[in-house]
Amino acid sequence: MKLIFLLIFLLFSFSNTQLCNFQANYAEYYSSIVECARSVPFQENNTVIETVNQIIEEYVFKDIVQNISTEFHHFQINLTEELNQINQQTFSNDFDFQQSISDVLDSLYDAHTSYVKPLCYVSLYLIFPLQLALKENGSSNPEVYVSGIYANSDNIANIYQSMTGIDPRDYIGETIITIDNQDALDYLLNESSKLSISKDPSSCLNQYLQNDFMVISLGYSPIPEKENRTIQFNSGSLGFPFIGISISTFNSQSDFQTQCLSGLNATNLEKFKSKSFKEKERKEVLSPVLEKKRIKQMIYEYFTSKDNENQKKEKEEKENVIDGSVIIFNTSNAVNFGVFTGDSEIQYGILQVTSFVPNNQNEFEEIVDYGMEYIQSNNIDYLILDLKQNGGGYIDLSYQLFHYFFNLTTEPIYGNYDFRHSNLNDQFFIKCAQNENCTNDIAFLYSPLLWYNKTEQQCTNEDYYTPGISYLRGEGVSQYSTPIHEVSDISWKSPIQFDKNHFILLSDGICGSSCAVFSSKIIQNNLSTTFTIGGIPNSEMGFNSFPGGQVYNSEYIFYDISDLEYYYGIVVDNPPTPFESDNEVSFTYREIYPFDTNEINNSTIPLEFMFLPTENKLNIWDFSNESLIYQGIDSYLNPIPSPTPNPNYTKSESSEAGLVAGLIISTIAILAIILVFGFYSAKKKKDSQKIYETVDDN
Repeated sequence: MKLIFLLIFLLFSFSNTQLCNFQANYAEYYSSIVECARSVPFQENNTVIETVNQIIEEYVFKDIVQNISTEFHHFQINLTEELNQINQQTFSNDFDFQQSISDVLDSLYDAHTSYVKPLCYVSLYLIFPLQLALKENGSSNPEVYVSGIYANSDNIANIYQSMTGIDPRDYIGETIITIDNQDALDYLLNESSKLSISKDPSSCLNQYLQNDFMVISLGYSPIPEKENRTIQFNSGSLGFPFIGISISTFNSQSDFQTQCLSGLNATNLEKFKSKSFKEKERKEVLSPVLEKKRIKQMIYEYFTSKDNENQKKEKEEKENVIDGSVIIFNTSNAVNFGVFTGDSEIQYGILQVTSFVPNNQNEFEEIVDYGMEYIQSNNIDYLILDLKQNGGGYIDLSYQLFHYFFNLTTEPIYGNYDFRHSNLNDQFFIKCAQNENCTNDIAFLYSPLLWYNKTEQQCTNEDYYTPGISYLRGEGVSQYSTPIHEVSDISWKSPIQFDKNHFILLSDGICGSSCAVFSSKIIQNNLSTTFTIGGIPNSEMGFNSFPGGQVYNSEYIFYDISDLEYYYGIVVDNPPTPFESDNEVSFTYREIYPFDTNEINNSTIPLEFMFLPTENKLNIWDFSNESLIYQGIDSYLNPIPSPTPNPNYTKSESSEAGLVAGLIISTIAILAIILVFGFYSAKKKKDSQKIYETVDDN
């Protein structure tokens, strides 16, 4: 019934041509979404660039990106100059101005660092119905094909068909030759290279195939230039339009503009005066990747709610068997445990850690414990730790999970971190350290009591921050704090230990933030065998993305300034001007260094700019086919030897050839026996004569 009601309201909305008149979660045409997004006038005298420049001084990599090379990129980005150039331009609308700021930060290829437009734009999405994948076809490059429809939902297929007259389900399985007159694979590589989620193009391709080809958030991304993507199949070409959706209700263009241009932050200041609120909310600031994933999940759930109801009973009847061979026993929002039996008949424990932000950490730990106890009691030799699409979360939990498996106490246990000196940081860290009441329950990052030095001693004053250490970064010398870290409870222990060959790490490259730190620690200590899937064909691929250290954002900077004065009487001089609307800058605030590096100097490269290649790359781009992926690992680790028949033989020819070959071999064997027997008899007779003659002489 929900689908029927949706279509009724959908048809009603088509007749309403008023600009920006959107009801939340109702499908709209591309033109309606785009015209609304570009209807907000550009404000020439705004202070957005000034504020972004002040906030971006906190970006820990601001200096190093002025001149550094990585595996796939060479960065020469002066953020201050790039942002100031925007101020010299005139824009036809506010959206294009906001996008120009996003473009600058996106050029860093650091998923922790981005500019989020006001929430009015974040509410708008464009959706493309086809999901694409690659598959090997015997040539040097795989072919592109339609693997499914967005969200695998009949609901969205019906909506799309009612709006466009095209049923996307009709094209599932079809090979794609070109997209917008480009070779299909080249198109995917070119478009995915624009994503900022990773410095590794293979990870960007995987993200594009799984998400960004189908869902475009106007809060984070530019507007596609054309309403349609023209797809050429073997059978011909067809233009597939985008459709749109607003996840918020707007009654008119005026309503939309008001929400774009009015400030929302000020109304939320009071709730941040509560210690209990801060203790709860400040434990983790989610990265933009996790926030986008959350919003996309809302859209996904909306479009699939009807499908989920219909499939719930069917799923229960399958007794949690996925693809016939992956059995999932225990699940939560962040971790699942199951067992896979490969063609080799070897069993693998499967621990899928999809996030380090569990709804309930006790439940997270219980599922992990259950899995390890199951592995132990059933004598399972292998564990596959599946980290696909893990955007990170609580760094504390990631360290706990590492020590749960390995109990490794080599230095550095937690990794070496530091902060970049800046006008704001100097005031935050030094003034707080000099105020005995400035504790980490409210001051959070700025209290020295939160930090420990390399010798595991708790910091008590500003000495850890100032005078700090100078490093040659980018185009000059920069000042940073001394290496510091947090501590966490690492008493949680696994009942079993795995060696490198039996502890398998699996990723699609989108193992980011805390997940990237977690996996980097494992890889750099040589504790696992690593596998990735997908990526650019015939190209090396990294295991993880954006391990920067810690993400923070402008919203919390503004609240920090308010809190320091409210609770401790600490006044911050020359603070940044709050945004007039609810736009936001997120950035890597604290950098982490490689785990195999104890001494940091001018030549030490932060972990964010290192490339950790996977040991094994599987050419599988069907990301949701878990049986296929796990079987790929099984086939590599435990291959089954098999004869390779001549492919030129048909079945009957092979049988006849086998008979003839058997007769020939039998004949040769008989002749060989006769010859050997004859040779042996003659030799024996000759030897006996020789012995006789010798004895006779004596």
